[in-house]
Amino acid sequence: MKKIVNALLYSGFTREEYHALMEDAVSENTSSLKYFSLTAGLFFIVLTFCDLLQIGFLRKNLVYYVLMAVISIAVYVLTKTVLPRCKKLTMPLAYLFLIGMYAVAIVLSLLHPELPALTIIALMLISPFLFTDSPVWIVSLNVITTVVLCVLVAYFKDPVLALDDTWNAASFCAISVAAAFLQRALRFRSLSQARQIRYLSETDLLTGAKNRNTYEQMINVYPKKCKTGLVCVFADVNGLHRMNDTNGHMAGDAMLKNVAEAFIAEFGNRDFYRIGGDEFAAFMPDGSIEDVRIDVKKICDDLSKQGYDVSVGISGAGSGEINMKDLMQEAEKEMYVAKQEYYERSGQARRID
Repeated sequence: MKKIVNALLYSGFTREEYHALMEDAVSENTSSLKYFSLTAGLFFIVLTFCDLLQIGFLRKNLVYYVLMAVISIAVYVLTKTVLPRCKKLTMPLAYLFLIGMYAVAIVLSLLHPELPALTIIALMLISPFLFTDSPVWIVSLNVITTVVLCVLVAYFKDPVLALDDTWNAASFCAISVAAAFLQRALRFRSLSQARQIRYLSETDLLTGAKNRNTYEQMINVYPKKCKTGLVCVFADVNGLHRMNDTNGHMAGDAMLKNVAEAFIAEFGNRDFYRIGGDEFAAFMPDGSIEDVRIDVKKICDDLSKQGYDVSVGISGAGSGEINMKDLMQEAEKEMYVAKQEYYERSGQARRID
């Protein structure tokens, strides 16, 4: 029973995986809503002009075409202006858009009682494929719409045609329910694979830090995302080659993993990178350089207890004066000073490791 519930609610993923995938789906849903609302707006504008010119249309449809054109364009404008800043509104806005479409389809069907309700059936069939979300919502919307349609056609339409509409609505509602669950399962599987590919392309698999390619792509993004300033940390693991030579490469790998895990535990891995064999870089947007120095000292002290030594350089700049090249050079310069002190303390000759 638990597996069935998990399959229905989370498409076979864990609850945590499901919510992580929903975060990825939100961006796609925003793009879909933008595309479909604009398409619907243009479509209803065309219908409005055709109605005004009386090209095979009835004038009593006009007000509903205009209404839906206005609603669709308004939704499109909101997706361009509001949703980039408040993604939580994506699905509520999407369902309001769908409800508007369903409502107009029902009204148009009642305005023409001599015709079958084909528009509402078409909407039921395509609605599961418009957005990626829990099927519960789209299924509930389609079931409620079917019930409302059946009640209204029974009252306003000829009994024979009302019976046809009821049968068609119920049949295609059942099909849309199955399609909703199937579409969500397939889409989430695709999102999961895309997330895995993205992880492999962005991550250094040994340490869990972001890799050099991601570092190169992101360094020019930081000045744009900082409100108060940016702190940069350069770290170099001391003695890696000696560890490899004396204890083997597995010990060297363990050394790198332990160092990376210590930094990730403190700063997270979103802005932490492995930029070379034993070199790491971290960025703290809007961080305090004083707090970062305290945190880094704690990390180094903890690593020292494990027998590891790390040379670290730290630099910071205010939001209006961030020059990434200068910021990183300053941190790297401080790191090399610490590196030289390490060699002097240990009595070793200077060596690139």
